[in-house]
Amino acid sequence: MKCPNCEKELEEGAVFCPYCGKDIPKETEVDKAIRQENPTENETAFCGVCGKKISASASCCPYCGTTRNKQNNTQNMGKEFEGYNQVNSYNQSYNQSYSYQAGKPRKKKGITGIIIAGICLAVLVIAAIVSINILRPAKQAFLYMKDSSHVYANQYKQGSDQRIDKESGVIWQYVSNDKKKLYYAVNRDSYDASYYDIYCTNLKKLKDMPERVARNVKAATFLKNNNLVYANTDNNLYLLSAKDEIRLEKNIRAYYVVNDEKSIFWIDSNRDLYVQELKMNAVPQKISSGIQYISQYNADGSAMIAHKDDGYYAITDMMVETKMPSSDDIIYKSGITDNGEVFEYYAKQADGQQISLYDFVEDDMFDQDQQITEPDEEQYSHTVLNKGFWGSYETTEVDDAYYDALDQYDEKVQRDNLREQLKQYTLHIDQTEVFYYSSATGEQSLGVFNQLDHTISYNDTSEPYLALSYGQVDTTQKIKFSEVYQNGVNWAESTITDRLNTNSGSKSWEIYVGPTSSAFNAGENAGYLNGIEVDTEHGRAYIKVGNYNQSGTNSQDVLVYDASNGGVTSYAEDVNSFQLCKGHTYYTMNELLYCDGNVIASNIEDSFYLNILPDSDKILLEEYVPDDGSGVSKYNLSIIEDNKIQGIERNVNAFEWMDEDQIVYMTDMTSYDSNGTLSAYSKGKTQRIARNIKGIVPMFDNYMGNTINSDSGSSYDSGNYDSDYYWDYEGDEW
Repeated sequence: MKCPNCEKELEEGAVFCPYCGKDIPKETEVDKAIRQENPTENETAFCGVCGKKISASASCCPYCGTTRNKQNNTQNMGKEFEGYNQVNSYNQSYNQSYSYQAGKPRKKKGITGIIIAGICLAVLVIAAIVSINILRPAKQAFLYMKDSSHVYANQYKQGSDQRIDKESGVIWQYVSNDKKKLYYAVNRDSYDASYYDIYCTNLKKLKDMPERVARNVKAATFLKNNNLVYANTDNNLYLLSAKDEIRLEKNIRAYYVVNDEKSIFWIDSNRDLYVQELKMNAVPQKISSGIQYISQYNADGSAMIAHKDDGYYAITDMMVETKMPSSDDIIYKSGITDNGEVFEYYAKQADGQQISLYDFVEDDMFDQDQQITEPDEEQYSHTVLNKGFWGSYETTEVDDAYYDALDQYDEKVQRDNLREQLKQYTLHIDQTEVFYYSSATGEQSLGVFNQLDHTISYNDTSEPYLALSYGQVDTTQKIKFSEVYQNGVNWAESTITDRLNTNSGSKSWEIYVGPTSSAFNAGENAGYLNGIEVDTEHGRAYIKVGNYNQSGTNSQDVLVYDASNGGVTSYAEDVNSFQLCKGHTYYTMNELLYCDGNVIASNIEDSFYLNILPDSDKILLEEYVPDDGSGVSKYNLSIIEDNKIQGIERNVNAFEWMDEDQIVYMTDMTSYDSNGTLSAYSKGKTQRIARNIKGIVPMFDNYMGNTINSDSGSSYDSGNYDSDYYWDYEGDEW
């Protein structure tokens, strides 16, 4: 036998070549058969497809069946063997044929390739499983109180309850932005609810013990990146991430997280204002000094309204401070526009208007009194000849008519004196001067108004809209002088004042957008301004005006202001409730629900509220059911989507909107402190969860603590002030 590499003669059965050191392929039974059939033709070759050693004289490979290339029939098969590539399913020949020199075998495929292929396949399978788990949404959960001391988590189905708290005092819950973690706060002191501990549990592993992530917290803000900002009872400020916790500042007075969550502001114990990026190892930057608190700030913190000892200041671009002119005046509205311009509407008391009381009197006795003059006694006297004992004598007598005329004259004099009193007696008509201030344009007077009885502004702090109504001093509706003569000056003053206070005179109505005003007619039954809702996308503002109806029903007219022409026109009359939602108008009238003027539902309660979930096309309709005497609040809940209504439940006592398509609610409560039935609405289906439930743990968006009036983020205030003023806390705003 020969070495297939160096062609040296070898001993039969050799495994290695002693000349070149190469492995010698083991002879198979087929090789032996070929060699025995052709003992004189010991020339060998190797198949170009499978690599097996075959006889050079063979017409095909006995292992894979590959035939000899017809083009090479005349070639020396002892020197070369060519075959077709049968792997090509389209029978296309490669440009280069498979050829091997005689005596030089192709290297055999080992098990290494199979192992590598198996490893690659396993890696792909593992990666697919991991990606599926990542893309699969985490199971949502919510907390409820089964009794006064135990809190359970439920994943929107019966039998999925898991007790997570062994102590009482769970006061709120929060689901992380990635829906993987559930946070809840536990109040450890039943006598002091101002601080709490925060726990975290994995929504995929509810059976695991919750982890306490923060202690003695007074205020907490959950960020969209699942980090946590909180202040504790020592007024220390912390930033907590999944990997680390750092103390941003100690002994702070207040902190403010702006809406874009890129930075945080705080006021330290020296009343210095700092800003710092919300990331680890960021360096704080000082902005201002002497700050009592921040009343408002915009989404990125580039503009804010700060209160100092001497008044309010507009801080723009984090460095420019301008004292606002309304420090000691009545502020109707203040805010910050989207482009960072600080503005406010405010009023100052004007000198007022003095009007004579006589201007409100119709003198129905004036012409009569003009005809009355002082009577001449001589004209009413005559001589009488009298006879007596001593003879005759004459006397002068005055007729009784003189005394009647004199009485009339005396009364006329009294009335003239009364007229002088009425002319001298003046009524003070209150007047108010209204101003508009902008950090870009300064202060402007909007005018002086008589009897400014009502003003109302748009709630959003980024839009400068203000509507007001004021009375006109109407002297045409007078009282009669004869009535004043009968009842006196005090009666006249009281009667006229009452008429002025009840605004019996005509009213004027105006809406301001910035410093620009548009007058409008609110209607004959208009009584008071009820609210403004602004559709910034379409440049419209809807003005709600309450009516004085004889039927006593609570209704309102809705007028629409169009910014394109500055005009105000009627939109809807005698509606019960009105709300602007996602650029559409919704209102009820005669138990019908309208959307943009079209009826979309019937049998709707008069009073309703639309609850909007951010980043969702769904609207939750809450219909307020009239009290049945039990004192328990009741609502009819429905989902509005694409102007179609899907009912959820009627006579709901309490509910929490947990997510876009997940609502938890309670029914069957007979009193405000009784137990009820717990149900859940999820993915279009409603199911009962448990009975005899104490209540639902409130759900918070991302902040829990003492809040400052701002729509641009969340904030905390320690309440440690040097001055003597105090806060009045209502709900979520100071």
